[in-house]
Amino acid sequence: MQIAICDDEQKELKVIRTALDTYREAHPEYSFDIDEYSTALDVLHAVEAFALNATHYLLKPFSQEQFDEAVDRAVKKTEERVFLSLACADGMHRVCISEIASVESQSHYLNIHLPSGEVLRLRMKLSEMFEEIQEYPEFFKVGASYIVNFHFVRSVSKNTIEMLSGATIPVPRRSIDEVQKKYMEFCRKEVTK
Repeated sequence: MQIAICDDEQKELKVIRTALDTYREAHPEYSFDIDEYSTALDVLHAVEAFALNATHYLLKPFSQEQFDEAVDRAVKKTEERVFLSLACADGMHRVCISEIASVESQSHYLNIHLPSGEVLRLRMKLSEMFEEIQEYPEFFKVGASYIVNFHFVRSVSKNTIEMLSGATIPVPRRSIDEVQKKYMEFCRKEVTK
């Protein structure tokens, strides 16, 4: 599991790191990759990552019990993740469904856009990909060429969807009402989780 520790004070980073070490000792069955962010710019990047799908945010001061609950929640969320195996142009890739930001159809190929900026290319119909992921309410087919993951949408306007990455996706005129309605439903459900 990937864990980001963010604080602009070295003393506080040490407190967080100690809490994580205590958790690791109590749960040796879990493996963690840890990134530490301490400069203002690093913290800004971490905040952007949080907007992309971080599991939890702790306010200081926190107790070990609060820390353990947050990590338990993250572990549980990780265990619930579902993966797709994709035969891409450059080989097989195992991709977590929740990490697919968007899918673009282009000349009999699909471009799978990931939050990291990586694009996986495979030969498949958009309808076949949508069949694989349509049970997840965050995914919505936009016109004949795109599938978007609402978790990675910044805004929906009259004719475009702006992704958190800054990319824009055109929305056909006949679809805009449905796209806006589905996005609002998704946002309401997220707020009440």
